[in-house]
Amino acid sequence: MKILFTTPCKPIPIFLGKFLSIDDVSYRFVFNQGVFSATADVPSFSLHFLAQNLNVPSVVLEWPTFEELEVELKSDYYDYVAISLKCLDLYRVAEMLDFIHKVSPGTQVILGGYGTLALDEPEAEYIRDRAEHICRFGEGVRFIRNIIGDYEPRPMVSHLPAEVIRVPWLSASTRIGYILSALGCVWKCEFCCTSAYAEGRVIEVMSPEEIHESMQWYYKTYPDLGQIYMMDEELLLRKNKVNALGELIRNDDIGLTRMSYLAFGTIHAISRWDPEELLLNGVGQVWAGIESMYSYGRKKGTDKGDSKDLIQGLLDHGI
Repeated sequence: MKILFTTPCKPIPIFLGKFLSIDDVSYRFVFNQGVFSATADVPSFSLHFLAQNLNVPSVVLEWPTFEELEVELKSDYYDYVAISLKCLDLYRVAEMLDFIHKVSPGTQVILGGYGTLALDEPEAEYIRDRAEHICRFGEGVRFIRNIIGDYEPRPMVSHLPAEVIRVPWLSASTRIGYILSALGCVWKCEFCCTSAYAEGRVIEVMSPEEIHESMQWYYKTYPDLGQIYMMDEELLLRKNKVNALGELIRNDDIGLTRMSYLAFGTIHAISRWDPEELLLNGVGQVWAGIESMYSYGRKKGTDKGDSKDLIQGLLDHGI
């Protein structure tokens, strides 16, 4: 058995006439900052994560042309082609389904990613009818393991290619590692794909022990690693997991002098911690969600005073 993992085929969608849709640093996170505007080389993390956690031979293609996809499909027989998509990729994926079935009869197509949320729309019926498997909920590794009968228990790993962020006129760059701690979020914000996909639940993907092993791998593989992004919408709400990971970091051979990670968190979650606690648990950076007056009180409120004081306290401690 063999699986081909691929993104949608080129051309890569362009935003605002100049931003590649796969480079979210340039159009979302460091946008319109003059000479400090940054760009990034962003690997398809989800496909690499899937491939390395399945016990079958696999190949990952990132943004192939249709010609490159055809060459790969004809190079060997693939039992499955797995495509990760966003909503903006629907029409490209519709083309790919017919193309794959024509080039490699018998190969089954697996669709996953947040783009599957759009497949209930009437115009997506064409895609629904032609894909053999669609991961609409849950975590993709377990979904594909069930399809292929891979039931052997083993640890999850997140040994992914590093993202590289650059400011074009600087010779230096920043490498960032990604680890998938969990999917989903409890807040159920009406605009959020992440929460909708997980139906308002948190789906644990990696344990503290598995996360720690992958953190060690990143810091030993990339000596110039600048940061680890912990992909987990509200990790800081789950104190037991944060404390367990922090204890592993403090007691390993790299330790807090080198090893830290970025945690996402609402003000509601961050306010449950003293800055010293975060530092001792390996949290070096916080991506903070400052909720608006229209968030219905779901994520507002702190145990430790005003939000401005809370943020200043983090800054004062070097977070």
